[in-house]
Amino acid sequence: MIFNYKKIYLLLSVFILAGSGSVNAAEYVLNGISAWSAAKTNGFQFYPYEAKVDGARAKLDTWIIGARDGGDVWLRYKPNPVTSVKLGQIVGGNMIANKTAPFLNKSHTVKFKAFYGKRLMPGWKIKKVNLRGSYVWVTKPKYGSNKIRFIIKASVNGDRSKSITIRNIILEGPPGKRAQDAFGN
Repeated sequence: MIFNYKKIYLLLSVFILAGSGSVNAAEYVLNGISAWSAAKTNGFQFYPYEAKVDGARAKLDTWIIGARDGGDVWLRYKPNPVTSVKLGQIVGGNMIANKTAPFLNKSHTVKFKAFYGKRLMPGWKIKKVNLRGSYVWVTKPKYGSNKIRFIIKASVNGDRSKSITIRNIILEGPPGKRAQDAFGN
């Protein structure tokens, strides 16, 4: 009996490749507040980290209050020793670029980091992050990997604050688990 080793190798390669995909993975959609809460509880970080006032980088006095225990995170601008302006904050998972104070009367931008400091648990991948609000992506999550972190920028020009909310995230992970398990135990 004569074997065609090239055909056998090709068939084995196709079989192995077909079995190495995400055949045993399930898709999970997790609403934004649940994703933020599970991530915060498991040590992921969310914070405003840079602001520009009228296009120039602001000299910042950064106050991080309870950054790891679910507390609010603030970014303050001190144009003088007496006054400070809260330019950006994260409250309950909402990234907010605050309107400027009347005495400042300037436009500004705030960059926010989300899901920083950790990766999703082994076996989990990020497929999509859906946000609501007016923003610009600075760095997107690495879709198809366990790197969910991202940076967005919000601009305020006038007397209205801008709020960016995590609407939902779509994950791929082991079947039969809770989506929150992607962030840790």
